[in-house]
Amino acid sequence: DILGAGVRFVRVDSFIHWAQVERKKGKFKASVISDRRRQYIKELAQNHLHPLVILDYGNPFYDQKRNPPSIYYPPISDAGIKAFGEYCYKMVRTYHKWVKYWEIWNEPNVDFWLPRPDPEQYMRLVREASYRIRKADSKAFIISGGASAIGKDLQKIHPHWYPAESWYKNLLQMGLSR
Repeated sequence: DILGAGVRFVRVDSFIHWAQVERKKGKFKASVISDRRRQYIKELAQNHLHPLVILDYGNPFYDQKRNPPSIYYPPISDAGIKAFGEYCYKMVRTYHKWVKYWEIWNEPNVDFWLPRPDPEQYMRLVREASYRIRKADSKAFIISGGASAIGKDLQKIHPHWYPAESWYKNLLQMGLSR
């Protein structure tokens, strides 16, 4: 039994991407989640498992440089970061009854961040998203995006990626834990 094993959290990636919530620029609808996914989140909560939902993935309306745009590229402009904050607000406001734990982005220390991973830009996103999450649910628990583990072999292939240790060291120096 999963609870007997001590499991209390289930990390939920791809719950509902930003581009699914904001399908028209400036128009947000967080309730577009399928009945099956909504039921999954409710069942986790009802069975004393805490869903940890990742708020992530880009939106073709903001800061997408490649053609065709990818849903993975984060917002880096002021307008994009503000819109991402609104996405976070709508998600938390809609699902706060079942979800108390929220992660901001996924693996921001690797190529999801263009032109290269940037702790300062990520912190801008974290500050806006955290502010908006707190407005939606003052009791929400917010964590930073999980960093990808980068060994020496990957560091040779991708020298611009940040190893997790130096990534978090930079973020902590910029006030991540506050």
